[in-house]
Amino acid sequence: MIYERRHTREISAFGGITKVMPMFAIAFMLVTLSSVALPGTNGFVGEFLILLGAWQAQPVLAAIGALGVIFGAVYMLWMFQR
Repeated sequence: MIYERRHTREISAFGGITKVMPMFAIAFMLVTLSSVALPGTNGFVGEFLILLGAWQAQPVLAAIGALGVIFGAVYMLWMFQR
């Protein structure tokens, strides 16, 4: 669908896709926020409960997992911005 609108397969050329496909951009934003596990989305409950259970069993590993969640969120938001 994106190829038909942009006529290229280079990801670097997809910047500014909001102007061409606004509904796609809104859906992509919702999926991105869900992947980041923003409170109120489906990913939040599972991620929170996993980190809570891990914290009770192994706090150090839970902290490493939380750091991974933060890096994942930074990457996803950076990707959406591009």
